[in-house]
Amino acid sequence: MTESATISTNARRASSAASDAAARRPRSPVSARYVVTLVVMGAAALSLQVLATWAGVHFRKQAVPLRKPLFQLDINRFRPLYDFHPVQEPPLSAEQLDPLGTEEYVNWRLIDRQRDARDAARVANIFVTYFTGKPDQVPHVPEECLRASGYQLIADTTESVTVPGVGAPDDRLPIRVQEFGPPAQRDVAGLRENPGRRLTMIYFFVVNGQYRTTRTEVRRAHMNLFDRYAYYAKVELWFSDESQRTLADRQGTLNAAAPLLRRLLTALREDHFQDWATWTSGHRSGQADRASGATTPKGN
Repeated sequence: MTESATISTNARRASSAASDAAARRPRSPVSARYVVTLVVMGAAALSLQVLATWAGVHFRKQAVPLRKPLFQLDINRFRPLYDFHPVQEPPLSAEQLDPLGTEEYVNWRLIDRQRDARDAARVANIFVTYFTGKPDQVPHVPEECLRASGYQLIADTTESVTVPGVGAPDDRLPIRVQEFGPPAQRDVAGLRENPGRRLTMIYFFVVNGQYRTTRTEVRRAHMNLFDRYAYYAKVELWFSDESQRTLADRQGTLNAAAPLLRRLLTALREDHFQDWATWTSGHRSGQADRASGATTPKGN
């Protein structure tokens, strides 16, 4: 065997012996680097929390309980001009409530007593939902559900209607107005358009006591780091005749909406929603929620 071969063989033996010794040497269960990293991250998180508390900022919003659950909305707030339609929507099932994200809702059909049964604005279809206490909840909007049902969005605008006494700036309530073409129906000849008028839907949000028309505005309001609390409600409304075969057009919807929204929003603001200025001023120090008669929204 040559000298170089002998050296190579000895080197391999030495390397193998070193590897065996390293394998037999007891290892520390946690490396010092890992421990240092955990300590640094923990200190940073604690410092951030202390700094946030000192600066008065809040990354996660606390819930704002309703004064009364929405199912206790009082029909006498609407009478004598409005009353219940004899046929109401059944309560939402558990499968429907889960994606909705709340159990606080009102789903009513009201009759306008001053209108004839064939009037396209005779029946008001109202859907109100309330959300609070869940992190980064994305508001649902009607166009998503209606598109999934086959409707086609034809027009989408932001308007305002005059509704005195509900806290809107200059009594001008901002609303989203959307018009949808009817779903197509399939017949023997193939696809054809379902006869009937467009469905006109209006909706808006009540966010921390303010009126908004887009979910981007809702999320922006919830990103205000100086607010400890946050909530939002969504109001949806559309009109039809008593048989629901004829739908109100855009102008008919706007004309019929104002008097109904005045009664609806007055009831919600006075009986159900917390007064935002009073609530926040009474809870600035973060004490436990103790508003008189407050209830925590179901599902939140």
